[in-house]
Amino acid sequence: VAAGPPPLPCPPNCPPPPPPPPIDLKFFGVATAANGTRQACLLQGDNVYLASAGDVVLRRYRVITVDAKSIQVEDMQNNNKQTLPLLSN
Repeated sequence: VAAGPPPLPCPPNCPPPPPPPPIDLKFFGVATAANGTRQACLLQGDNVYLASAGDVVLRRYRVITVDAKSIQVEDMQNNNKQTLPLLSN
């Protein structure tokens, strides 16, 4: 397979690449399953999802960690990890 030409170097005033889009989920609570697994309560629009660490939501977002005050989520399409804080009332 032939490789294309190498990318051109960016000039000194080259703008940085755009940031990845924000993760379209809201973290609003934690539930503990019968087996002791902590689950995040997630909201997207009117849809509610329960997800534990390792679960994939909407075939796009992988839950990495679930803590009492925040969760870490990876957007698998953009290889982008974000921490979502617990929403306050």
